[in-house]
Amino acid sequence: MSESTRSPENKRAFIEIGIYILLVTVAAAIRFWQLDLRAVHHDESLHMFYSWKFFKGQGYFHDPMMHGPFQFFGNRLVFSLFGVSDYTARILYAFFGTLLVALPYFMRRELGRLGAILVAIMLAFSPSFLYFSRFARNDIYIAFWSMLIVIFLWRYLQNGRFRYLCAAAAALALSFATKETTFLFVAMLGGFFLLWRIGELWKAVTNGFSLSKLSPAASCLIMIISLALPLYAAGIGFFQRPLGIVLANADGKAGLIGAPLEVKGMTVAVLTVVLFLEAAMVFGFRRWGWRYMVLFGIFYGIYVALFTTYLTNIAGLGTGIWGSMSYWIVQHGQNRLAQPWFYYMLLLSYYEFLPVLLGVIGAIYFIKRKDIFVVFLTYWAVVSFVLYAQAGEKAPWLTLHVVLPLMLLGGKFAGEILVRLKRWWKGLAIAALIGILAFTIKLSLQASYQKNDVPTELLVYASGAYDLKPLVDRIERLAEDSGQGKGFKITVDSSLSWPWVWYLRDYTRVDYPDLGKATEPPQGEVVIAATGNEANLSSYLDRYGPGERFHQILWYPEEYKEWKAGDFLKPVGWQRWWDYFWSRKTVGPYYSSDGVAYFSRASP
Repeated sequence: MSESTRSPENKRAFIEIGIYILLVTVAAAIRFWQLDLRAVHHDESLHMFYSWKFFKGQGYFHDPMMHGPFQFFGNRLVFSLFGVSDYTARILYAFFGTLLVALPYFMRRELGRLGAILVAIMLAFSPSFLYFSRFARNDIYIAFWSMLIVIFLWRYLQNGRFRYLCAAAAALALSFATKETTFLFVAMLGGFFLLWRIGELWKAVTNGFSLSKLSPAASCLIMIISLALPLYAAGIGFFQRPLGIVLANADGKAGLIGAPLEVKGMTVAVLTVVLFLEAAMVFGFRRWGWRYMVLFGIFYGIYVALFTTYLTNIAGLGTGIWGSMSYWIVQHGQNRLAQPWFYYMLLLSYYEFLPVLLGVIGAIYFIKRKDIFVVFLTYWAVVSFVLYAQAGEKAPWLTLHVVLPLMLLGGKFAGEILVRLKRWWKGLAIAALIGILAFTIKLSLQASYQKNDVPTELLVYASGAYDLKPLVDRIERLAEDSGQGKGFKITVDSSLSWPWVWYLRDYTRVDYPDLGKATEPPQGEVVIAATGNEANLSSYLDRYGPGERFHQILWYPEEYKEWKAGDFLKPVGWQRWWDYFWSRKTVGPYYSSDGVAYFSRASP
């Protein structure tokens, strides 16, 4: 063995890579193990079902309500490789959640070697990141794309190589094709580069709009503007009232939600997009000349291919470029989940206290540090929290976007401190971190693997009840025993259709009527009715056995919605917080959306 391979530096690198391999392996194990343990959530069933239809050759048409197309293309590929099941429908999310744990390795220069490892540890065992790596929603993808974009842009800042901008453009396109939270992330990112290089940019603009010799930092802003600006055109929908034009329709009866209405609205929408596109391309050409077409081609090649389903759905350009933002402009005003302003404070304090503790202390510790990456992480953490706290729709899966910059900031801080501390203090700090991490792992596994019909986890929102899977298995046995197989006749109340549409996807004789308005007997061998519709069905159920009640969707009691700001200053408020933090004790009972299953007496 040569001296070079035995050098301390090489040994450290070997150990470091070994640590990442171990962390990624453990992360994969806890993400892929019993991935189908939980019943399918309402939102998951939408993503799974339309991915299955795409896989079955029935096409895919972008709908902003279900976010971007990336997950449908990804799930289709997984179904092609591994078949269709609850397990395989969650594989890609678990895969990205695992890959995310490896990304800090590529940020060692910015975070420090130890800091990057600490970030990887937090990502691997985070309750939020573990749970939503096992959940068919696209927020885990967004966390991955966000880190990847930051990695590529920082590489470009360090060496100015155009290829890193190209890689960032590809990740940016995939992020926009994944979920609309990208609009907030990109606005935050662009705002940072604008504040950082505003003097240079102002000088370039006033000097004949000469952008060809901008610094890498200013060039990052130009890339963001030149590629993403047209996608923000629908933002003028915020001003549709004073304009007297419907640019973001909120009335489903009048047309598509978020779409412009009438000739006037359509004309203004198209002209605005064209205007924004022309302005964006001027910025790009002024900076890179014809080389800009490489960036443009990468970004819009990916974007157009996914949103139009490889040019088979040209309308996807409209639902993507305009609808992606305008649909969520409408939803912002709806505040559908009615969560309080302190919602993310609760979630972070109950689940992500380690990155919050390290991140906040780190921001204070670094306050005088002239390290632009630290400034960026602090800015990212603060702006993300403010944006998501003010957003009209707050949900637990969005916690990922709030906690991610805190993890990066906290990991960098903890890494630096542990290196500098003297032996006794270092041992004490490590012991404290291990203790907090052990408690975090307990909460993480508890949230992802608990199996009961009492929703004690605030992180688990409107989950599918465990009653569902045994009921699905029973229906499958009845269908096989009857000899009808997938031709077994089933009737499901329309109000309970999701996730039954997913579970019964292969059955050919399934109806979804409104049983609350039924005027004739249901025909199914099995009838699944909402509990509120039992009375209307009572005279039609002679051929069925007694109904068997089951839970379909479980809701956390959400007693916190009645809390006031002053409650946190009172002993009773702190006691209430502590009871849940330590023992998951809730004040009120849980809420359940229930159904009743009726089985034909003639069924075997």
